[in-house]
Amino acid sequence: MQEVIKALNRIYEKSLENIEESKQVNALLQGLIKQNLTRLIKATWLDGHDVIQAFHITRKALDYLRSSGKLPFTTLHEKYIYKYSDIGAILKKNYSKIKLSIKKNDE
Repeated sequence: MQEVIKALNRIYEKSLENIEESKQVNALLQGLIKQNLTRLIKATWLDGHDVIQAFHITRKALDYLRSSGKLPFTTLHEKYIYKYSDIGAILKKNYSKIKLSIKKNDE
């Protein structure tokens, strides 16, 4: 009977160790998920400062794009945020290729 109790105690202690290890793995995974979610949100949404820096425009230009309805936005905690894809669409829409013509001098 003593051996059975000892074996059950070992199983119980191992189970506790496994539970603790599972908690540690879970905490690590939760941290990784939070990091990746933050990166995903950051890559998808930009605040005004990010837009100004990334596209080298002034605050006034950004305000104009927003107020004229050319750049869709939303607000979060009284802060304007912009979808990266909307900015890309504006850039794509206004993209133009410059054609250079080289004139040959006939002598």
